[in-house]
Amino acid sequence: SWSESVAEGLLVSRYVLSGNGRITVDYYDENDDKQRISGQRVYAGTLVEVDGEANIFWDVESDDGMIVLTPNYEEGGKLLLVGGALAVFCAGLIIGSGNL
Repeated sequence: SWSESVAEGLLVSRYVLSGNGRITVDYYDENDDKQRISGQRVYAGTLVEVDGEANIFWDVESDDGMIVLTPNYEEGGKLLLVGGALAVFCAGLIIGSGNL
């Protein structure tokens, strides 16, 4: 079991690749009242989308665990850093191979 938080203004998607379980979502409605969706079942092939400030609690029920994919990458800064480092590394390989 685990939990995750969704920041205000974000839309997150989670795809259950394998396994099954239940999720509970705590969120705020349009009147800023805290609401809860509890015990919603998820199976392989389920797409979960949460829009806005919320907490998602995942409870795994299958013995083999659950694999959940994140189709969109929410941490764009880290992705940009890794992409830049990979580009520099590849450029170094190309320049270094020219001396052979």
